[in-house]
Amino acid sequence: MADLPAERRKEVGVMGRLSRILLIIGLTTIVGCIETKDEFTINPDGSGKVVHEVNVPMMDLQGTLMTMGGGAPNKVGGGQTTGTKPSDPQAQLRDSVREILTKSSGIDTWKDVSYKTTEGGRMYFKGTAFFSDCNNLKIHHPGIESEIMQLSFVRNELGEIIIEIKGQEQPGAIGAPTAPRPAPVVPEEKLDELVRQARVQYEQSRPMIQGIFSGIKSEIVLHLPGQIKEVSNFETIDNKTVRLAFDGAKMMQIIDRMMQNEAWLKEQIRAGKDPISSGPDNLEMNELLFGQRAPIRVVVAAATQPLFDYSTEMAAARANYASILTELGAAAEVSTMAPEKEVLPSEGRITEVAPPAPEEETGMKVLVGGVRLVRFADFGRGIMPLGQRDGYTLSLIAELPTPVIKVSAGRIEKAITDTGKELLPKDQWSRKIKFPTLAGDSKTVVFDVELLLPDEGAHGLEEVSGTLEYLTASGSTEADLGAMAFEVGAKGTRYGAVISSIEADPWQKNATMLGLRLDLPAEAIKSVEFYADSGAKLDINQRSSGSIGGTTTLKFSFKDQLPKSARVVLNVFDELKKDQIPFRIRNVSLTGQRMQ
Repeated sequence: MADLPAERRKEVGVMGRLSRILLIIGLTTIVGCIETKDEFTINPDGSGKVVHEVNVPMMDLQGTLMTMGGGAPNKVGGGQTTGTKPSDPQAQLRDSVREILTKSSGIDTWKDVSYKTTEGGRMYFKGTAFFSDCNNLKIHHPGIESEIMQLSFVRNELGEIIIEIKGQEQPGAIGAPTAPRPAPVVPEEKLDELVRQARVQYEQSRPMIQGIFSGIKSEIVLHLPGQIKEVSNFETIDNKTVRLAFDGAKMMQIIDRMMQNEAWLKEQIRAGKDPISSGPDNLEMNELLFGQRAPIRVVVAAATQPLFDYSTEMAAARANYASILTELGAAAEVSTMAPEKEVLPSEGRITEVAPPAPEEETGMKVLVGGVRLVRFADFGRGIMPLGQRDGYTLSLIAELPTPVIKVSAGRIEKAITDTGKELLPKDQWSRKIKFPTLAGDSKTVVFDVELLLPDEGAHGLEEVSGTLEYLTASGSTEADLGAMAFEVGAKGTRYGAVISSIEADPWQKNATMLGLRLDLPAEAIKSVEFYADSGAKLDINQRSSGSIGGTTTLKFSFKDQLPKSARVVLNVFDELKKDQIPFRIRNVSLTGQRMQ
């Protein structure tokens, strides 16, 4: 992170913290204004059904509720995912419902599917999903990299059933104690300054955190196959039913209290933790959220009698599933496990293209441009070699087969040393390729891959592979938004353009910073230019970009005095397409050279 600009380092730290907190309830990279309820009926063999309800803002098929910075140089906007405002709300509603059905996994079929657009322009969905193993169940939410609170279902040696809530693909259940680490020695005279720094960082990121948590509400109800023997952090409804509820507003109160608690902050720092990126341990967070310093767990007495006949009900539901897909405009043969591939030709929308052939057929060249390896670091004592915590990072350089406008995201899927050790990080956030940089030729991309430390006996890497996601466009179109008065609420002529804010920029000697909101996804915006009444182009610097539900807010810092008005000219990309391409390096040394 040392080579990133200050604003990017702040974003990475914030998202690291948020992803860790959200994993406690099984939701990652999620945004506010989403309400879910899931009522499970679980059989003794782990099969079951869940009535899934979700109420979220409308978004397009590839839309997201939030994007944060990034992208190619000289490109306005950015983010990791895409979004736009639909031209046909009912078509958009069907797209979103079809995405829930076809992109969820671990589901055999759906039944009783209903959906509507509410008065507030939100999507309401309700349906019953059948699953043969609740360990594999992941319900997709359109445009959000999130899942319902994931269940872990195991039996112990006595035949008792243990069900826990755990995060997405986490190696153990939530609440499992972490391995102890030697406590560093932090000079007492440094504590006050470290506490002050933590609070300053939190205050800077608090508006974003509040926006993320304020609208989240989630509820789970479990109808269990036997009598409850033990329970922690669930609310007991009766002897076979438990409930868990999460309220984002309560989470925000907890975070505020933690950051106001000087004794807690000092305790974290003395323990060698960064209060911002680490937060409380899992058990402590469970206690703050749900009342007990324990896992989110229920133990059920041994049982053999199913709550319902899974095979019969599932078969009956599957017989009607094709008609549900037909109503939504999807091919009847589409499986609930199959990815959706669809062309969306309307303005500002993004077509998602099927993943291409393997690397050998795409011919993408990949090499190791640099390596960073830190075997020992101690934040509490200020020991940070290369300014980093311990870990192993490869900086890769790849040449794409065609010029692109942006490399938006990526994911590392495999990393193995020549000794067979798996270096793939345990958490999903660390597996993501964050902030890839596109070179001036629009084909070469530089990106970092964060891995676990290789073992002492390793000399090289057998394989590191994953996927990159990028955007292409057929061209761009200039759109004159007309002369806009520089006052909050002033509107332009197209794309719902409105001046959303005027404030001082603390990072640019309190220069005037203007917010421009547009009804376009960030990736669709090529550039924004401002012209004075004389026709001269104004000297501006884009400071940030954020997108919610296909509406993007761009903030610009004006180097000279802000005029009373200016003509605003927008360049919009045409026929955006989102593609994926695999990458792979094999048989290289730990420092990146080719091995024989």
